[in-house]
Amino acid sequence: MILLGTGSTGLAQQPHNRPSEPAVSAPLPCLPDPNAGEDSDQQACLSEHIAGFGGYNYLGPCEVAAYLLDPETSAEARDLLTRYIEAASQDCGERLSIDIRHGAYNYVDLHRWGSQAGELLTGDADSMIENADAFMGPFILDNRVTFFVDPESFMTPATGPDAAIAAAKQALLAHGFDLEAFRFTSDPFSIRSLAWNFFGVSDPCVSVKPPLSVCTNIPDVQVSFVDASPTGVLGTARLRSGPGLSYIFIISWDAPVSLEEYAADFISEEDAGYALANPHRFALGEFPAIRFDLTPAREAESPVEQGEPGPELFTPKMILFIDTGAGIATFSDAPRMPGSPEATLEEIYSGAESVARILRIQH
Repeated sequence: MILLGTGSTGLAQQPHNRPSEPAVSAPLPCLPDPNAGEDSDQQACLSEHIAGFGGYNYLGPCEVAAYLLDPETSAEARDLLTRYIEAASQDCGERLSIDIRHGAYNYVDLHRWGSQAGELLTGDADSMIENADAFMGPFILDNRVTFFVDPESFMTPATGPDAAIAAAKQALLAHGFDLEAFRFTSDPFSIRSLAWNFFGVSDPCVSVKPPLSVCTNIPDVQVSFVDASPTGVLGTARLRSGPGLSYIFIISWDAPVSLEEYAADFISEEDAGYALANPHRFALGEFPAIRFDLTPAREAESPVEQGEPGPELFTPKMILFIDTGAGIATFSDAPRMPGSPEATLEEIYSGAESVARILRIQH
């Protein structure tokens, strides 16, 4: 679970429930778009109208934490912020809870520091820190600039996320940044899923290609979206009930071919030094699926010669292809951090089928 930053010093008031008959008020500035996936411009606009505004973010569906530098002294600021969040969360209705907290930093500063830190940490090859590609962010959450390092990510350095985080902090400190305004964590998977902040809270099933959705509220699965493009989406997922079982998934909708053809082309195009073996065809709910063992290709002598990380980090055993009707989804067991316990093929198979249930077709 992601911990709150030390600068959030308790609650300024009890959670606020949306009134059933709000008073007539002046028109809202920075009109919110409930369908917007990125609201940084709107939050920056709010900073121009709300003194001491420190940002707000969703803790979960219809649960909001908002920050003011001095929430005790400005009823007008609290009222405007509350009205804005209500307008941005219309799907929540009476379920909306707004918790206005004491903030240490205003949003404008956090946004500027986040942009500057992001450029420093992930800039050009001459200036960025080693393994900068492992970082996700910056995000303004809980009145802090937050960077995530995914320990299950195939981009994570073999030295582990702690070393990358230490190097990032050292780089920021050397350039005069206030480290109290930043949070670094290697646990992006939590009850407060990143998806709430990427895509909003109106629907816990995020549409990636109508009618296909990826759901973030499956009880046993934790999901993080890594990247998206006009032709597909990439993410990682793992089982809450099996913390050693994690998976990379790719959903592509630009290849109108059969599962068998797609699987053969996928391995050929990836040229990863693995071959498909022992196909098993089955139905995953309403979706036809094929699961394969991954075995080293005969011509491949070592993972290093294949251009892949060493066997202590990345030894995939299984790959699963699913025809969703709105795109073909590919699941592979993800790289394992050094020292992680090994899982059996049966456990990996079972976990992959559980993780694949994040897919939904909305009729």
